[in-house]
Amino acid sequence: MEEWDILKSVVEKGASPGKKDESTLEEVVGGEYASTTEKKLNGIVINKTDALVLNELMGEGNIRLKELRKNVKKSRISIYHSLKKLEERGFIRKEKSSVRLEENKITRMLKKLSSEGFNFNKLTGKRIRLLQSLTVWKSPDEISTDLDISVSSAYKYISQLDSVLDNKKNNYRIKRNKKTLIEFLELIDEGESRGSVELWLSQNEALIKTEKEYGGGLTSFSRFDDFGIDVGHISSRYYYKPARELWPEEILVHSIKSSENSEMLSYSIAFYLNNSELLNPLLIEKLASKFGVMDLWMDIQSYITGNSRVKNDDMFIHREEFSDRFGFDFRQYGGDSRNEKVKLSDEVLFISKIISLNPVDVLECEKLIKEKRLDWGVIKRLVPDSGNALLEPLILRMEVVSERAGVNIPIIRDLRNTFLEEKIKNLLDEKRTVKSIQEHLEIPEYQVRNILNKMSREYKIKKLNTKPLMYSNFVGMD
Repeated sequence: MEEWDILKSVVEKGASPGKKDESTLEEVVGGEYASTTEKKLNGIVINKTDALVLNELMGEGNIRLKELRKNVKKSRISIYHSLKKLEERGFIRKEKSSVRLEENKITRMLKKLSSEGFNFNKLTGKRIRLLQSLTVWKSPDEISTDLDISVSSAYKYISQLDSVLDNKKNNYRIKRNKKTLIEFLELIDEGESRGSVELWLSQNEALIKTEKEYGGGLTSFSRFDDFGIDVGHISSRYYYKPARELWPEEILVHSIKSSENSEMLSYSIAFYLNNSELLNPLLIEKLASKFGVMDLWMDIQSYITGNSRVKNDDMFIHREEFSDRFGFDFRQYGGDSRNEKVKLSDEVLFISKIISLNPVDVLECEKLIKEKRLDWGVIKRLVPDSGNALLEPLILRMEVVSERAGVNIPIIRDLRNTFLEEKIKNLLDEKRTVKSIQEHLEIPEYQVRNILNKMSREYKIKKLNTKPLMYSNFVGMD
């Protein structure tokens, strides 16, 4: 019997019934092996045993199984599962009593990484996903959301990967001189794009691009036919999980998030113009912020009206080409929407535009803060006392206007704190833990704790002597 057959027999039939393989239990329970979903979506997910096996193959590219078991110092079952997975992924080929490294793009890149002294442990577990996300600058909070981990775990992984990361004002990105690593991660992304790809991921939600049937509800371009827009040449299918009936605003924002180039985004713009009477602009803005496309959404408004500069101009086809293709006349959307008959102060004009239901008015706020010296104390006093329903979109709009104009709006922080404190007070009509509050607010846990501590010190809420720690309002409590 060949060495591989012996190993397979030991694992699948059990050579020593009743004897527990402690290292295997630790690996399985400890999360060494990714879930089925994670494997399906991310293609390559390796554990510590995989990394050790790959390290052994980086030299000669061929090793006997007996020698491999001796060098790796892991249990038979761990090595068996590792070899089986690596073979399925195209990393290795089994040959009787030995294992050989396959010759392909990925293994050549791995050998190059190894020759540069790269430690494959940096690719294990969620680390490979973190590295894939850090081809662009991201904060620990964004990493936490992307990987569905705590902020403290994000910092832990960042510390472990410190040698390959740049740090700028608490934002992280793979060092530009780590070209081989970046090429390897891009190669993985390219391979994943032929299967299923997470375009966006939150704790309980996901936006998926796939080439085949997938669990969830169709969205993005896959639903455009229902709204009169033919996108027959886009063959990929787009799903939102969990499956439910989606609003047209959600379908639109999902398509903007899904857009990879100007051609795809042109269909999103056509969807918006064709269905504008159905759509709530405030809801679109809230969703655009949630999915990280608020800047692109404001660019769409600039593009349609022609009233201001489009920042991401590579994502837009020429306006004349759009008009010819989709039959929309941009002239009906242009022009200055200000009412010149009534002379308003700059501060009143800013407030009237920032709370307008017309997204085009928000673009005029961008011009105002660039051209005028506004009294932000006056503007803060002018903010309508209409509760959180109005305050939330107002803050969101101020943030995007500030970023696009490159001008600081100093009252945003105070308005945001007011909004969050009011929301917390509404939540604390019943006792809640920090975790429960954080899930409702959808902001980092450390930020929730800071706000709760401040409110507790100011006697706005009551900190309860419980385990776990809970908070409540004072009214009705002993």
